[in-house]
Amino acid sequence: MERDIFYKLESPGGHLEAKDLTADEKRGLYALMGKYGLPESTTYNRFFDKGFDPWEMMGVNQCKADFVETVENEAIRKILLCTDDGFYSALPEGSGYRMRLVSHMAERGMVHRATVEKRFDTDDWKEWERRGVRAVIEEFCNLYAEK
Repeated sequence: MERDIFYKLESPGGHLEAKDLTADEKRGLYALMGKYGLPESTTYNRFFDKGFDPWEMMGVNQCKADFVETVENEAIRKILLCTDDGFYSALPEGSGYRMRLVSHMAERGMVHRATVEKRFDTDDWKEWERRGVRAVIEEFCNLYAEK
């Protein structure tokens, strides 16, 4: 297996071709993604048809870290670094930070304000969304490099 095939996922709507992975590699990918909360049918659909949004590729943990780096107010930054559940609500109303988070995520493919508010407040993420597809692909490639 060539690691380079996964570059296809980096472009909007980018996906793999079915022939890019062997049947054994596909089973391994399905198993690994399943371990992180993405069912086999959805894994197939996302890797070989629909693709992933940039935020999914990088992972929500990285999106949060990148956003926190843009926060100038040190007190708010410290609060955010310790906040998972209620992340959106931890941003003060009227400060402009909530809209900045919405814009930050829109640039990464999560375009609806209500989605950003709900998902960041409930901290409702599958493990693959937290880690990011890139990290899971790296793990997958390392597993298959050993075989």
